[in-house]
Amino acid sequence: MHAFKLDERGHLVETDRVTLPETDPGHLYEGSPGVPSLPLGIWDHPKKNFLYVGFVTRNELGVYRYTHEGKLTFLTSVPNGGQDICWLLANRAGTRLYAVNNLNRKEAKDKAGSISIYDISGEKAERPVEIGRVQTPFPGESFINNRMFSQPGSTPFQMDLDPEEKFFYVINQRINQMPENKSTEGNFLHIFKVEKSGLLTLLDSRDLRKDGVPSKSRPQGVITLDR
Repeated sequence: MHAFKLDERGHLVETDRVTLPETDPGHLYEGSPGVPSLPLGIWDHPKKNFLYVGFVTRNELGVYRYTHEGKLTFLTSVPNGGQDICWLLANRAGTRLYAVNNLNRKEAKDKAGSISIYDISGEKAERPVEIGRVQTPFPGESFINNRMFSQPGSTPFQMDLDPEEKFFYVINQRINQMPENKSTEGNFLHIFKVEKSGLLTLLDSRDLRKDGVPSKSRPQGVITLDR
């Protein structure tokens, strides 16, 4: 993982480079023996010098401290209740961190990908505590992926909070683009209510075909605007 700063001319200058630690091998996701730790998804604490990193192949949330000079120090990693931890997002208050888990957790008998909610308030900023997890609906029919194991045909990817942080949005992609998949469903925008606790309650799911999104596409990215 590399850290950069912007110089006076707007150029990127590398300030640090660190190798991800090989943490608990028991947290490897299915079908990945011998795969090293890899980062996918990063987010910083809005009030403290902590950087959160999704250790996707270890299925853990990594925590780093960073300095104003851009130096990184690995502190710890904590387990993730979902599977294939990917994108991360913290609220403005620095009390909750959300993680999209791309796959279903078979040990938990999940049918779909999920969103984990971590408490990062106070001392928990340095060692987050997972306080909840919700599955995303409409996972579609499972199929055998290129890693040779079964996964849902539609899984969650990018996410965002609305400006008032009352609602949480996550986009699901129709992952199974194999010719034998005749279903046109799979691309959805899921809307959750953010409870006072920071936990999520599903409100609605919008089929993006209604907005002209072709079924044989994989929409990425979601952003909310304050009007």
